[in-house]
Amino acid sequence: MNENEQPPKFELPVPREVGLAAIACFAALTGLCLLFGSAFSGLEGGWAKSSVYAPLPLLVTFAILYRSDWHRQNSGAARMGSLLLASSLILAGILAALAVAVVVAGFFSLAVNQGVAGR
Repeated sequence: MNENEQPPKFELPVPREVGLAAIACFAALTGLCLLFGSAFSGLEGGWAKSSVYAPLPLLVTFAILYRSDWHRQNSGAARMGSLLLASSLILAGILAALAVAVVVAGFFSLAVNQGVAGR
């Protein structure tokens, strides 16, 4: 490399504000479950619990993306739709990752209880 060439810059695979919004969404969802998990235990059906738990993490994610430079070139309904779609996809990704983590933890727990792991 000669002195005129610039070294390649490291770029994140996702924009910084999307990563921050995902972390904040996870924190809000975890906080809601820890704080109010027993209060909503009487709700029947999964849709009722998700209608209680989903709005706050979605709102936190939307607010972070709204304050960022995410699609500033768009205005009005196009930007709001893009932000709402991105917020929903982030929440869906976090819920999917949590579901995978629960399944993997269940398999490991089952393996340990059966005595398969480590023998």
